[in-house]
Amino acid sequence: MHAAIADKREELVELCQRCGVARLGVFGSAARGTDFDPHTSDADFLVEFKLENGRAPLRQYFDLAEALRQILGRSVDLKGFQELRRVLKPGGLLLFTVPLSGKSRTLERARLTEHGIEHFVDPAYHDDPILGPRAALAFRDYGLDILDRLTLAGFSQCRLVRAKDVAGWGFTRSVVVARVESSR
Repeated sequence: MHAAIADKREELVELCQRCGVARLGVFGSAARGTDFDPHTSDADFLVEFKLENGRAPLRQYFDLAEALRQILGRSVDLKGFQELRRVLKPGGLLLFTVPLSGKSRTLERARLTEHGIEHFVDPAYHDDPILGPRAALAFRDYGLDILDRLTLAGFSQCRLVRAKDVAGWGFTRSVVVARVESSR
């Protein structure tokens, strides 16, 4: 394992405990260490979440991905969508919401480095249910490429569905929908 990952072991163990992770494995160039470029390489992780931990699976996934990116100061590829696909029954649906920019690609806004936060574009802040309005720095604006990521994870019929404001909160949000193919 490359030192850029191994040196963060204690932080990673604590993060796994906070995020309900049963097992976190590193693979690819970060695991080999020989072809890992600390300036340009991403870090690939395989994640197994604990069951029955009281947290929504996608919330766990996105929280973990964001925290790993901040700790490591680099883009992180989790195989969480593949794991979600694996545990859903054939014909099952994956439904979730995430703020989407409407652009084709996800915009990386900032990253955490050993010297602090490096901004690639002007900072933007989101409301946080715990911290309050405009309290959470946005590290990325998710784009429509989230559908491509789901397709690569083995889902089919990936699409966005515009939800109605059924709760009366005054806003609507697109729901990401992906299906697990039925067995033949």
